[in-house]
Amino acid sequence: MTRALDRLVRASVAIGMRVQPRKAFRQADQTLYASAVSREMVEAMRSAGQRLMATGVAVNGMTVIGWRRSESRIGLTIPGADLLQLGPSQLTSVASSTVVGTTGHDRVVSVVASGAAAAVWAHPPVLLALAASSRIPMGGPSELRERVGRIGFDGGGLDITVVADEGVLAIGDDPVGAVARLEAAERLAVIEREASR
Repeated sequence: MTRALDRLVRASVAIGMRVQPRKAFRQADQTLYASAVSREMVEAMRSAGQRLMATGVAVNGMTVIGWRRSESRIGLTIPGADLLQLGPSQLTSVASSTVVGTTGHDRVVSVVASGAAAAVWAHPPVLLALAASSRIPMGGPSELRERVGRIGFDGGGLDITVVADEGVLAIGDDPVGAVARLEAAERLAVIEREASR
């Protein structure tokens, strides 16, 4: 009787996955991120989101934070996620081979699938204003320059990739590290803007 019940439950789950795969995957993600195993990562994501909003380099609902969960899965904030109250229901997972398009989510998935541990897509205002005039911050204190790493316009192998009129992609060892790198780049942009006045 137990085996028959087990088979029936498994068959129902399999049918649910075929009929409503997005809903089933969403429920699985919510269960995963609400578990004690993922608590540390959810806290790191929440901390990164709050830090982005506190420093003014993010637009709530348009910013994407992602990290490598495993070789085959990438964890992401969902579109429209509230960074100030980030929780398990606002996180999702995608296959690391799922890369289509040029949205912020797509860019984060692409860079994490390529080997980065974590990435953030945000909209730092001063850095984007410099990019609109085809400039990126080149000067500034060496400590900030080291924290920023390699910065440039849309291209590979950079720690900070500026996509003019769209946003900025920063990578790091974890979500908080990617945010710290993005903050440092915005500070360099402010320094450069002030120096050119």
